[in-house]
Amino acid sequence: MVKRISILAIAALVVGGLAGMASAHKPEGEKYFAFQFEDAAVPVIDGQFNDWAFVPEFYRIRGDRIFSPNKDIRDAGRGVYDPSEVNIVHMFGFNPNDEFLYIATEMFDDYHDIDRENAGNLWRDDDWEVRINATALPEAEHNLEGEPVNFITYVHAVPAVEGIFERILPGEDKEWMVGGGGNLEFGWSFTGEMLAGESTYFYEMKLRPIIALGDTEAETEWMDLEEGEELHVNITNADTDAPQPATYNGFWALSPGPSNNPEVDLVLDEIDPDVEQIPGTAVESSSWGLIKASLK
Repeated sequence: MVKRISILAIAALVVGGLAGMASAHKPEGEKYFAFQFEDAAVPVIDGQFNDWAFVPEFYRIRGDRIFSPNKDIRDAGRGVYDPSEVNIVHMFGFNPNDEFLYIATEMFDDYHDIDRENAGNLWRDDDWEVRINATALPEAEHNLEGEPVNFITYVHAVPAVEGIFERILPGEDKEWMVGGGGNLEFGWSFTGEMLAGESTYFYEMKLRPIIALGDTEAETEWMDLEEGEELHVNITNADTDAPQPATYNGFWALSPGPSNNPEVDLVLDEIDPDVEQIPGTAVESSSWGLIKASLK
C-alpha cells in the first residue's frame, strides 16, 4: 500500500525552504517524519523489529539519504556507499500519551569492530550515536554557557567493553537519565557474526526528549510530544574496520555536517488511518543477555 501524503508532509514541501531559513536546519528544505504509534502498538525495546513491521516505507530513512559528513574519513556524496560494506536504515516514532520518542536503526556491516583500548571511548568502535535537540534551535544556540543544556547525545557501542556500552553526554552522572532510569531504554540484537565479520545489528531506543536539563528529574523541562511538533535530531554511525588503533572505514550521518550536531528537522506526524497497527509478538531478545554476559 502506498502511504498517503500527510497534511504535514504537504506543508513541509510548500514551506520547506522558508523553514530552513528560520530554523537553520539541515538538509535545507527537507523534513523527516516520526510515525505515530497507537497506545497498544508501541514497540518493546528489545532490539527486535517485529513491532515496527507495519510502519510504512514513507518513514524509513535509507542509505540514499545518508551523508558522509567527515570528508577526511570518506569523501563521498550523499547516498554514495557500497552496500556490500555497509547498509543503514533509520526509523523514528512517537506516542503522545507515553511521551516517548522511539528510534530504530538497522545496520549491515561487513566487519563489526569492538576492540577499543579505552572502554569509555565508545566512538572509537562501531557505535550508534543519537543526538537530540528538542528545542529545534540552530547549532549556534546549543548548550550555551550559562544556559540550560538543550542538546543531549546518546552513544551506544555493543557488546560492552569492561561493562561499558552506554554514554549519555551530558547527563550520565544522573541515574534518571541513563538506561534503566525510567526516561531511557536501549536494546539491541544482531544476526551474523557478533564481532570481526559480517553482521546486521539492530539498535532500538526510546527516550523522553529534554527541552532544558535540570539538576534533578523534577527540575528538568521535558518536551510535550504532540503531532505537528518538531525537534532537531541526528544519528551517526561510526564504521571502524581494523584493530586498534581504530581505522575508520566510514562515518555516516543524517546531517550533512560538518559538525555532528542535531540539525535535521523531525516532525511528529499525525496518525495514519490507513495503517493497521498490530502489536508485535513478543520475541525474547538476546540483547540484554549479551550485555549482562559482557559485564562479567
